[in-house]
Amino acid sequence: MLTAEVSRWLLLPWFHVLREGSSLNVDGLLVIVDAPCSGVQMAWAGYFTACAVALWAGRGDRAFALRLPLVGAAVLLGNVLRNTALVALEATGRGTPALHEGIGLVALAAVCGAVAWAMARGTSLWERPWPR
Repeated sequence: MLTAEVSRWLLLPWFHVLREGSSLNVDGLLVIVDAPCSGVQMAWAGYFTACAVALWAGRGDRAFALRLPLVGAAVLLGNVLRNTALVALEATGRGTPALHEGIGLVALAAVCGAVAWAMARGTSLWERPWPR
């Protein structure tokens, strides 16, 4: 519902948008917001990326935990932007399955890239814990 509400705010300048539960009514067209698979998959991928990069960078528990809010923010922001773009395309009749998949993949890559950057920040190439 949070994703739907923030997407509604972002779409308001261009469309007449009402939130109905976790769906959006855009100019009379009901659009179901974020089938559970996409948002949940983005969260899983974001947190997996955080764990993998933290391990690679040799992050301690405290440093890892301090970066976790950035992971949550990146996942939420990426999901909202992905959803907003997809709802806008659907509302204008320009949405195609290929475009839908492409936007989803670009959003996922951006989120995972941001998460990796946040977890690796401050670790130079030579500070990595290489196996010896």
